[in-house]
Amino acid sequence: MAGTLGVLAFAVYPGYYFAPLLPGAMALASTRRTQWKRAALGFLAGAGLVVAPLEILTRVGHISYLRTLQHLPATVNQGDFGEGFSFLPRYLWQVEGPTGGLLLLLALPGLWALLTKHPAPLTRVVALAPLVAWLGHASLVFFAHQLVFYGRLVHFFLPFLVLYAGTALHLLRPGLLRRAATILLVGAALVHLGRFGRAYLALAYPRDVLAAYHLPPTAPLRYLNEGGVGPC
Repeated sequence: MAGTLGVLAFAVYPGYYFAPLLPGAMALASTRRTQWKRAALGFLAGAGLVVAPLEILTRVGHISYLRTLQHLPATVNQGDFGEGFSFLPRYLWQVEGPTGGLLLLLALPGLWALLTKHPAPLTRVVALAPLVAWLGHASLVFFAHQLVFYGRLVHFFLPFLVLYAGTALHLLRPGLLRRAATILLVGAALVHLGRFGRAYLALAYPRDVLAAYHLPPTAPLRYLNEGGVGPC
């Protein structure tokens, strides 16, 4: 199951190449060391359940799924390599507003609580694996200039930031202060969601623009590929 879920996340969006790290580490943490070899073989078998059908399907189309993974697309370098470590906090503040700022402030005490107050191996994996994934990608960006950070990559880490923030709230004493802080955080998220929703609904997408012209269903519409490549 760990192998299937981890590689499925990668197959859905290859930018999450570090996604198999979390379920793989959780599988090892919940398995005795004498059975790690068996767990690794099970992980590979689960990964094969995702990779094998994709390889077969792409072979039907005269390409190879595995071969396409040997080269990075050019788009992963369209950004600022200097933002390797600063992109996540800047994104949280500029895009998520006060909610992102609160999540960022609560992340470190939440991590500390997971590592010290809940010393179970699985808990430590959930605390450290996303951090290791973020540090690894940020290092590739900043030092190796191989990748960049962008919004969709950050989205992978947001659920864990919420988890860390929720854990940090449990450190507050007394209970009244904890409940007040929770209400503040949820309230800030709802206010931000409302402002975002209003701006989002004001956007006009191509389908909406076409609908405004009341074109008949039989009108010949031609889609142009501005990327300079043939139709696919």
